[in-house]
Amino acid sequence: MRQSSANTRDSRGIDRVRPLVSAPVEIQIMGAGTLEVLTAHDISVSGLGIMVPHRFLGCELDHEVKLIITLPGIRPFWATGIVRHSSADGVDDLFGVEFTKIEPPDLARIMRYVEARMATDS
Repeated sequence: MRQSSANTRDSRGIDRVRPLVSAPVEIQIMGAGTLEVLTAHDISVSGLGIMVPHRFLGCELDHEVKLIITLPGIRPFWATGIVRHSSADGVDDLFGVEFTKIEPPDLARIMRYVEARMATDS
């Protein structure tokens, strides 16, 4: 069964995709005194959204976080980012993280993943 499409192009022209529930993108996020293992809500070459079931210290706006990203079927890799926005729906918090340091081969992996997800929903 195919998940309904939530893949979009943002106002900057960057494709942003939601991982399939059956093939999540795992994110290990490390902030000030915090380590959480979560799944990405969405991902693009510029950053990712992470749905957090509870607010946690170390993910305040404009704070740097270290990330270990595991795309489906691909070896995990490191990235660094800045928490740029946060929103809450009363239950969960959605954190938007902008990549600030990511190795070019790893960025290429994200680009290929995004392109493949966009292609499956078109």
